[in-house]
Amino acid sequence: LNEIEAKAIATSEAWGIETTKFYDTNEANQIENLLNKRADVACFRIGGGGGKGKKRSNPTRTRFVFTNPDLGLDDTTANADYCRVLRVSNIDLGNVDPWGNVLTSIGVDLDMIGDVVVVDGLLVYLVVDPDVVKTCVRLLPKVLPGSGVTVEELEE
Repeated sequence: LNEIEAKAIATSEAWGIETTKFYDTNEANQIENLLNKRADVACFRIGGGGGKGKKRSNPTRTRFVFTNPDLGLDDTTANADYCRVLRVSNIDLGNVDPWGNVLTSIGVDLDMIGDVVVVDGLLVYLVVDPDVVKTCVRLLPKVLPGSGVTVEELEE
């Protein structure tokens, strides 16, 4: 926690913007409790989705965006700029390896992945760091079972 707090303070003092990896709920709660007490750091806990003032309810893996409070960054903008949501369609979910294995097999570090949400056994939504969108869109259809697997980035 001390390292994360130091990173947040240094980012604020430099008038920069920095992000963290995705954390599970317990770790994220500890970070949020620590940094919400500081007036000199703007700290946004983001988990993907939403946009235009809407957020996904209760993401289990979230990340943080740190900056100086006087830069005027808001929660909606932080979420839109530093998380992306991918929709994966036409998957044979009965034959999919665990998502951690699938993602590491295409070179995506799991620290860059938020929630993986399966909807009605038909679609999968992935919350990801913007830096891995291109890799996921290009390579997931090649490694996932199913006919005509598609991966697309959802627009805000």
